[in-house]
Amino acid sequence: MAEAEEHVYRLDLYNLQKAAPKPYAIPCSKILEKTFPYFGVDYHGTLTRDRVKEIMDRYDNGAYLIRDCLSEPGAFSLVIRFDQANKSYKLYFDGTQGKLYVGQKYFD
Repeated sequence: MAEAEEHVYRLDLYNLQKAAPKPYAIPCSKILEKTFPYFGVDYHGTLTRDRVKEIMDRYDNGAYLIRDCLSEPGAFSLVIRFDQANKSYKLYFDGTQGKLYVGQKYFD
């Protein structure tokens, strides 16, 4: 066992994280009327699920984009390619704290 692995709380999760693909953004190729200051070129605005699938299926594991959540106005969807499938996570923005969050987990 490597020295770094000796100080790991859960080796199974550590190994899973090490094996995960490195994330990389799929840049939006169009000029958007509405943008969100916390996102960069990875923000695609309003896209349908079918359009997201068309885009994501051209990329390898680790590719991601952010779009507006169509089922919940004001929320966003983070879509990431993992195990050759698209995984979606709903992102929320807390304007009082200026942070994005998923469930109870906040991010700077």
